[in-house]
Amino acid sequence: MKRILAIAKYLTVIVAVAALGVLSAKQVSQHLNARRTRASALELKQSRREYTEGLLRSMNTIAVGDRLPDHQFQDLEGRLQTLSDLTGDSTLVILFHPSCHFCDDELDALGDAVSDPSHHQRFLLASPGDIVEIVEKKEQFGIQSLVLHDQDGEYLTELGVSSFPFNIVVRRDGVIQDIVAGGLDAEDLAHFVAFGSLE
Repeated sequence: MKRILAIAKYLTVIVAVAALGVLSAKQVSQHLNARRTRASALELKQSRREYTEGLLRSMNTIAVGDRLPDHQFQDLEGRLQTLSDLTGDSTLVILFHPSCHFCDDELDALGDAVSDPSHHQRFLLASPGDIVEIVEKKEQFGIQSLVLHDQDGEYLTELGVSSFPFNIVVRRDGVIQDIVAGGLDAEDLAHFVAFGSLE
């Protein structure tokens, strides 16, 4: 009987050690996957920066350090709004198009990332196209930030923007702090809310 109990105890220890080994292997796998995910995110950000630099060279209209051209828009209620009156210490101007799938991803991320109502004023959105579609996008993604209507695409033409979404960080004095062509995710937008800049 004692021998059976000793064997049972020995087997219990072996099973426990084996379970710890599996757990450790699982933890190692999770750690490696997290590292790969971080590396992929860094590669994606680097790729997006390279794409932005190439696009800005081809546009040859605006650059970091330039003053963002001012413009008068109508908001979605038909009121006239001047861009320079709306920018704060650090404002992210998001140029999007209602038919752009990547824009939908960024608008969805904005709706998810910005929960504090006071943070919505840090963002300005502007879009050409059909105002009904723009209103639908605002409602679909729960956007509480001000959305401006670039009715005939005049402002986008002036900037030379033809790729969406297109993101411009601007100071109160209108000086461009950063430009990112391509979609921002919830992490990017949360970073902007916290630090007033993009990574």
